[in-house]
Amino acid sequence: MIVATAGHVDHGKTCLIRTLTGTDTDRLNVEKQRGLSIELGFAYWSAGDGRRFGFIDVPGHARFLPAMVAGIGGIDAAVLVVAADDGVMPQTREHLAVLDFLGVTQGVVALTKYDATDKDTVDRIAGDIEELLADTGLSGSPIVPVDSVSGTGFDNLQKALTALQPIARQKDAPARLAIDRAFLLKGVGLVATGTLLSGRFSVGDTVTVTPSGQAARIRGLHAQNEQVDGANAGQRCAVNLTGPGIDTESVKRGCWLVGNGGDSVTSRFDATIRLAPDATAIKRRDLPVYLHIGAAKTPARLVPLDRTGLPPGETALAQVVTDESVDVVWNDRFLLRNHAGTRTIAGGRVLTPFGATRGRTKPAHLNRLGLREREDSAAVIQALLKTPPYHVDLHEFGIERNLPKASIGDLANTTDATRFIANSRLHLANTAFWKTTEDRILETLTDCHEQEPHRPGLPEKGLLKHLGPDAPDAVLYKALLEKLTDDRRIVSVGGMIRLPSFSATLSQEDDALWLPAKAILETAGTQAPTLHEMAKKMEAPADLLAATLNRAAALGLIVHVSKNRYLLPETLAVFQSVIPALASEQPCGFAVTDFRDRVGIGRNLAIDLLEYMDRQGITRRDGNIRTAGASEE
Repeated sequence: MIVATAGHVDHGKTCLIRTLTGTDTDRLNVEKQRGLSIELGFAYWSAGDGRRFGFIDVPGHARFLPAMVAGIGGIDAAVLVVAADDGVMPQTREHLAVLDFLGVTQGVVALTKYDATDKDTVDRIAGDIEELLADTGLSGSPIVPVDSVSGTGFDNLQKALTALQPIARQKDAPARLAIDRAFLLKGVGLVATGTLLSGRFSVGDTVTVTPSGQAARIRGLHAQNEQVDGANAGQRCAVNLTGPGIDTESVKRGCWLVGNGGDSVTSRFDATIRLAPDATAIKRRDLPVYLHIGAAKTPARLVPLDRTGLPPGETALAQVVTDESVDVVWNDRFLLRNHAGTRTIAGGRVLTPFGATRGRTKPAHLNRLGLREREDSAAVIQALLKTPPYHVDLHEFGIERNLPKASIGDLANTTDATRFIANSRLHLANTAFWKTTEDRILETLTDCHEQEPHRPGLPEKGLLKHLGPDAPDAVLYKALLEKLTDDRRIVSVGGMIRLPSFSATLSQEDDALWLPAKAILETAGTQAPTLHEMAKKMEAPADLLAATLNRAAALGLIVHVSKNRYLLPETLAVFQSVIPALASEQPCGFAVTDFRDRVGIGRNLAIDLLEYMDRQGITRRDGNIRTAGASEE
């Protein structure tokens, strides 16, 4: 169990921990001199049932709230400390709000300085506390009067603590530890501490320090204040790290140690947020704030997505855009404080680290964000598959939810969906939408061929436009075309898509120009004329002839070699056939003049042909010399 203290300054948090555990958590000289906690303190206590409790003692002063927030990420429970002679104070309220925003739902209230207060005052303060807790996750928590000097009530406090239960952790998931302290230890090296929120660490493991992405190796481990070979989710750890560049500059509070390679590092994430009841209403879309997540603090901007204004106490979908990269996954809790860093204004829960940059306020995107609030990953995928764009990137979904690879495989195997690969990643698509879109693609091509028999097909973008508002997105569309091509249900030639059974023909108008142009090219042989020479001989407009020849090229009847040059396929084959012999004779490369002289043509035609063959990879150019082979481009 990891338990954090919370409460107003000078209400006795550190003294309570010292009486309970025997450890003084004020380790800094300035803390001892001032009698004031400034940094996080740590202590351990073994309960009678054999469980070990790790206590995080946090500063109570308002100035040190960032340190308090850094210490309570990932705790199982809290001890809210209220002095019986003082009652509920400003930091009592703010610390309670922080606990509530971070999703802490179990704890104990320690009503300290009991021996110095009369019973009526204690009863009154207890009533105030019950009222304060009523609308929070700690509602109904036991209130235990104690006195840290005399030890009064500590038996009851211990019983209340042992009634608490550890929260469920993702023990088989990739490891994640939010670093709240990092220091150099003589003879040991760099040590980073924090609570292991998921997964497992073992000595010898390679981990990633995020957001920097540096690799490090675990040289040693302490868990619950004991040297161990491995540590599990839920335990507080001290991790001895080694590796190139690993020092107190690269590893510090706010960083993470992760086992997923740092794939969840982001500077833009989507979330659900709740504005504090006493906060000022949000009236702008780009509010400057401070983000506190894990143990990190960074300037950020808050962008409400499903509304332009947000009243106090209300909940909304939002995007957080950070100045510095952060490491987040689904369900991570966070705080937002005002730009001056003086008040907590909202809390939230991460829905996805992959915040949208386009269409982030559109209903379809907001709908998919809402679906991500569910805990059951399989149910979320099934729901996402029923909404546009009707497919899910399983690799991205696994990173988003910090899922182990085995779980991702199980989701793929148990989900009734069509699988496809895009960008080397496994995706799932809605089977009904996949099949319907396949049919619409084939129907669209059929209609095109019937209505425009002289057109060689539709370009990819043109075909997509014909599918209308229910068209698939770019990822799914590409996968559909690849599958239809593999199944030989469509053919793609020169960027034009058609049915395999279709063969376009030129129109009568095109034939009127194509046939005499073809006759001229056949007669000319390797002495191919330019476009303008052909147009002049035919007494036809050059632009009209070019349009006809381009349509003939799309049908494979002719080859468009350069802007002003067209060749019959058989003539081009004659020119290409001399390249292997020429390259063999001149292994160091041949020049334009060598090719020109070998085939007996003019220099301009030789240059046009060689540049065309460069583009096709038939020749490779290096300065003024060419060799045979694939292009390096």
